[in-house]
Amino acid sequence: MIFQTGTMESTCDKCGAPMNCAATEALIYGRHRWDLECTCRSCGNAQHTGGPAPVPQYVRDAILSSNTPSRISVSSEGGSGAALLKALRSINGGSIAEAKAAAEEMREVGREGTKVEIAMIKEALDAAGVGTLVSHPSED
Repeated sequence: MIFQTGTMESTCDKCGAPMNCAATEALIYGRHRWDLECTCRSCGNAQHTGGPAPVPQYVRDAILSSNTPSRISVSSEGGSGAALLKALRSINGGSIAEAKAAAEEMREVGREGTKVEIAMIKEALDAAGVGTLVSHPSED
């Protein structure tokens, strides 16, 4: 299991006071999911939402604002360019031109994301025979 958490604030739908929220993204037995649990500081109202990927942008933003992003790049033994393009198209979708731009970015500067996003990209690139370098600057 790989997971990462973050915090954010929301507004209580019962009393309008601020709510403390815990955002989580996880990869559990190969399943990508997210959860958001909020508790009102004033009235005690509690809310939970979550589900399978895709992770809502506000949950991703909360995780990234609470943690240093993880980074992945192609190693010097990165494998064939065709394998990288094919893997990136399977990860991102999109056109061949978009995959070429993503491959160039991966070679030059890498890609940042949540710990779970980077783990999923690494898994796909490893399966395609593309060597990678990964850093997770902060550990939960």
